[in-house]
Amino acid sequence: MIVVDEDLGSQGGQVLRTALSLSAITQENFKISNIRAKRNNPGLQAQHLNAVNIMKEICNAEVRGNQLNSKELIFMPNEIISKDLKIDIKTAGSVTLVFQTILPLCLKFNKKNRSYRGN
Repeated sequence: MIVVDEDLGSQGGQVLRTALSLSAITQENFKISNIRAKRNNPGLQAQHLNAVNIMKEICNAEVRGNQLNSKELIFMPNEIISKDLKIDIKTAGSVTLVFQTILPLCLKFNKKNRSYRGN
């Protein structure tokens, strides 16, 4: 399992979004701690939680810590599943940042047979 301490990172959601994408593509489990720890509103916010839960659905992943304000998350992806998604984050959070998380996976799918193309 890859361990990421976001206390060393950007203090935003970018480390989390990138970790989710790379984990899904490489099928590597990861644990991230100190999520947005130095922010006024630390932990997972609505748009971060939506990105996690969308990736959970796409990867049929096992996830721990996917709740609002959580400062730690464990993500264990399984097979990536091609599916149509509706993203409604229900807050002023940026849907484009959520989309940024799933875009690398979308680029891996073959439109004709909707299957995952491995490395």
